Amino acid sequence: MLMNPEQRAVLSEIIAISAGKATERLRDIATRETHLTKPTVSVMTPNQANDEIATGAAGWGCSVKIEFKGAISGTASVLFNTDEASNLATEFATAYDLPECDEADTLTEFANILLNIYLGSLSNALGTNLTYQPPVFDKNLQAGLYLPEGARGDETVILGISTSLLLESQALQASLVVLLGVPSIVLLSAVADRCAVAGTVRS
Repeated sequence: MLMNPEQRAVLSEIIAISAGKATERLRDIATRETHLTKPTVSVMTPNQANDEIATGAAGWGCSVKIEFKGAISGTASVLFNTDEASNLATEFATAYDLPECDEADTLTEFANILLNIYLGSLSNALGTNLTYQPPVFDKNLQAGLYLPEGARGDETVILGISTSLLLESQALQASLVVLLGVPSIVLLSAVADRCAVAGTVRS
């Protein structure tokens, strides 16, 4: 899958802006020192994404997915590490005052905040609006869950974003992967070009 360096740089900048906004938002919620590490970005086919998840050392076990539509349509998913998910849910529920929520509801709320920030930055960069479907929690990670509805696997491209959440006061570190699935590399490249030409990559 080919994207030129300029296109990758534009997408990486959008993602970096998103990570900064997400850190600020989560810090406000938690009222404690919170940080998202610098994200690493990769462009993959669905098969490559499946292989990365299946063979990765992180042990991905559950996920939350949002479908979005607009100038670009697709899915956005957060993958949670199996061993870290419960601790993350507990700390987030405490910080966000969600004592009555179960683990699935808490992780869904956390992912919803994160994904809305990432998609919001993409929407701002495009200078248009995206509409979102309600988030869906999946306790058993399934191959292809991040594919847009009706998408052809041989055409779909996955934008992978890997980061870690650090809650320093609680010595908690949680590994996260955000996957954006869009119908084609051509569309993703066109989005990057549109953002670059318009000069709309902004905070």
